[in-house]
Amino acid sequence: ARLVLEGLAEKEGGEAAWRLGEGYLKGWFGGESDFAKACSWWEKASEKGNVTAMISLARLLDGEFGFSDQRDVSGALKQYVSAAELGFGPAMTRAGSRLLNGDEKTRDEEKGRKWLARAIESKQWDAYFGLGDYAEKATKSDETAYAEYLKGAEAGHGQCMLKVASFIMEGRGGQEKKPEN
Repeated sequence: ARLVLEGLAEKEGGEAAWRLGEGYLKGWFGGESDFAKACSWWEKASEKGNVTAMISLARLLDGEFGFSDQRDVSGALKQYVSAAELGFGPAMTRAGSRLLNGDEKTRDEEKGRKWLARAIESKQWDAYFGLGDYAEKATKSDETAYAEYLKGAEAGHGQCMLKVASFIMEGRGGQEKKPEN
C-alpha cells in the first residue's frame, strides 16, 4: 500500500501524499507512529494545495495528535492561514483565534480580527466564540464578550450558548444575575 501511494504521490501529489502522512501518523507502515514522516508527507501535500493536509499538518504541529515535545505553534498557524487563504472557513476561525488568543509570539489583533470577520462571512459561527474569548480574557471586557457570545448563540453555536448562560447565571457582562433563567 505504501509503495502504491508513493507512486501516486509522485504523479498527482496531494491526496496520496496526505494519505501517506495519515498512514505514518497511525503507524500503518511499520507499526509505530512516525512524526517526521507524517510531517514530511503532509508538507508535500500542503505545497500542492491539499487543504486536508494543511489542516492535518497544523493539528500535528499544534500537538493535537500527541508529540507535544515537537509542537510548533508558528508552523501550525502558517498552515491554518494557508488553508484560510484558499477559502476554507474553519481554517479562518482557527487562524483568527490563534492570532487573537494564541501563543504570545504569534498574536496579531488586526490579522486575527480580519480572519474572524471572514469566517463569520463564511457562516463559521464559532468565530464569535473566538471574539468573545478575546474580549473576556485579553481585554477584560465582559460586556463586549457577552455581545460576541450572544451573536454566536443566536446563530446556533453551542459553546456560545453555554457562555451566554454562564454570564446570565453569574450576572456578568451587564446581565442581571438570574440563575433560574
